[in-house]
Amino acid sequence: MSHKSDINVSCDILFSIFVRLPIQSLLRFRSVSISWNDIIFSREFKKAHIDQSKALGRVSFLLQSYISDEFKFINLKNNLVIAIEDNKFPLKGFEYSHVLCSHDGLVLLQNGGVYKTFGLWNPSTRQCLKLASCPHMNISNPQGCGLCYDPTTDDCKVVLIYKLFYLVYSTRNFWTEKITLPQLSINSWSSHLYEGITTGGCVYWYKVAGGNRNCAIIYFDMKSDEFKELPTPSFIGDSCKKHLFHLTILKGRLSLYRLQKKNGLELNMWIMEDDGWKLLMKIPKVLPKFYKYTKILCCLENDEVIFRGPTSPHISIYNPKQGKIVVKEFIFNSNIGYSYLYPYPTGLDNLYFPKIMH
Repeated sequence: MSHKSDINVSCDILFSIFVRLPIQSLLRFRSVSISWNDIIFSREFKKAHIDQSKALGRVSFLLQSYISDEFKFINLKNNLVIAIEDNKFPLKGFEYSHVLCSHDGLVLLQNGGVYKTFGLWNPSTRQCLKLASCPHMNISNPQGCGLCYDPTTDDCKVVLIYKLFYLVYSTRNFWTEKITLPQLSINSWSSHLYEGITTGGCVYWYKVAGGNRNCAIIYFDMKSDEFKELPTPSFIGDSCKKHLFHLTILKGRLSLYRLQKKNGLELNMWIMEDDGWKLLMKIPKVLPKFYKYTKILCCLENDEVIFRGPTSPHISIYNPKQGKIVVKEFIFNSNIGYSYLYPYPTGLDNLYFPKIMH
């Protein structure tokens, strides 16, 4: 193509065309001209493109082998299992890494052998970054973690929660240490809720209380770098037992689901709207074993609900129109061993990768 091929096409038209394209095309088109590259890597375009990717369902899930660092992505929209080119985590020294959490296609990794070493990775663009070491890191693994991004400031933050304090890594400010707020009560956290889920500039965790205290929803506000507590919904009740409810993200919003003893066993799902919690869906006749070993991943455009489980690497799909659950299995080749399906979307088509500001 001519170097001046875009001379008669306005930037607004190019913007509208580019925002509908997948990452693979955009990475090729950035080499066409300087003006095309400027559009594709502008802050406004990255935000518009990720919104479009969500609208088009360009979301996949990470499938990792238990005994190797090979991984693949599952695209649920067309039932494809996609292998990354070299099937390895790109950061040197991060072989057999643990995926701690993800947000909008950006993944937080922990070195499998050196637990105080962390990295960021964008599977779509193959960009990666080893985080600067922090002298305040505990000698043990963090008990909670989260990842969030503010498109207005182009800042990415990593949150690591330890017993007596928490750390915030900012691509603008590096590591800062905060004293743990009393309401966090880290000793009473449930280990299976290690990963925070992110929406609206906040990272949320479900905290299981000890003794006679109620459980709660705790969240990190990235604008203030502080932890806060979200009021427990009235339909939960005054008392709360372990595993009574779980958190997830459905339709881009914070959601809550739990099993109710009504007409047998019924799985109820609520979603946080601007004016409060709203009941989203009820799934009747749910087996207790199914609920115990599954996790809600997402809700598709046709309102199908996607679960991880009942065992890894199974995926269960509930169709509300048909009123039934279908189980699918995704595995590696038999010589690679068992696989683990990460519980949240990780393969969102996203151009963003943080720039470290010294």
